[in-house]
Amino acid sequence: MLPWPDPHSIKHRIEWEPNKPVLAEASKKDGIFPLITNTALEACEVLRKYKSQPFLEKRMYTKKTVLQVAPVFLKKEKRIEAILFLYFVALMIVSLIERKIRMNMAKASIEKLPILPQAMNSKKPTWNNIKYFFRNVHYSEIIQDRVSIQSMVKGLSDLHKQINRLLDVPSSVYKNLQPSWWQFKYS
Repeated sequence: MLPWPDPHSIKHRIEWEPNKPVLAEASKKDGIFPLITNTALEACEVLRKYKSQPFLEKRMYTKKTVLQVAPVFLKKEKRIEAILFLYFVALMIVSLIERKIRMNMAKASIEKLPILPQAMNSKKPTWNNIKYFFRNVHYSEIIQDRVSIQSMVKGLSDLHKQINRLLDVPSSVYKNLQPSWWQFKYS
C-alpha cells in the first residue's frame, strides 16, 4: 500500500492562455445580428417582422399586468388549452377596445382625452386607462323583501358618455339594466 501524500505539500496552480485561432474566428462574427427563420421571406422582410416584435411583447405585458394573469397549476391538457384560449380572448377584447377608441377618436378629430389620473390627457388610451377612468362608475340597487325597489347607475359623467360613444356602447346599456342583472340565474 502506498502512503497518502501530505495534504499540505500539494500545491495547485491554474494557467491559461487565449485560444488565438478560436478568438480570430469569433471576431469575424462580431457585430453580426443573425436571424434564423423557416420562412421563404426575404432577409429585409424577416428583419422588419422581427422589429415589430415589441408590439407582440406589449400584448404579453398587458396579459401579465393589466389582465392580472397569474400562474395557474393545471394538469389536464384540455384545461390548459381552455384557459389559454380564455386568456387569448381577453387579450383580443382588450386590443379591440383600444383599436376602436383610437379609430373613433381619429374619425371625430379628438386628439386626446383627459382620462388619466389628475385628469391628465391620453393621446392613445389603453384598456388600463379606460378601466381606471371607469373605476367610480357603479350600479346601485335597493332590494327590500327580495324585491328591487330602486336601481341606478352612479358616477357616469359626460366624459364617460363620450368614451362610451367612442367605443360604440349605446347609452341604452345603462338605461335597460334589469334588477339583479348581475346575479346568475339557475334554470
